[in-house]
Amino acid sequence: MEVVSFSTVFAGRPHEAAPWLLSWSPASPGRDFHGAARLYLNADEEDFVERVQEEDELTLQAMMGDVVSQMCETALRAGWDEDFDSAEPASVAGRVAHWLGQAFSDVTAAKAALENRPGEFRSAILASVRL
Repeated sequence: MEVVSFSTVFAGRPHEAAPWLLSWSPASPGRDFHGAARLYLNADEEDFVERVQEEDELTLQAMMGDVVSQMCETALRAGWDEDFDSAEPASVAGRVAHWLGQAFSDVTAAKAALENRPGEFRSAILASVRL
């Protein structure tokens, strides 16, 4: 996690006013998670950064729910199912498999929710990251 000024680092880009940005690539599910994902917090949003630093539960839940949902949705749509079975726990696929396991009974249930009830999918992810 890194706090940066989005108006400086991401000036003129569509996400310049976002409170956070998850930077990662779904191209390498086997890559070590800590080297593959970076979460940027927008220093220009001082109230938001302060809430994160104070570990405000709802703020952290919303942010982490978004991060987990982005990665899980991408993995399910990309067909990482086979990667989940052989994934190292510290890999991107391993983390995603863990998160899906926390929120759903199995990958099939997660896929069905994402495809047919996306609101319920996101809510299940949000509930699973509650502190």
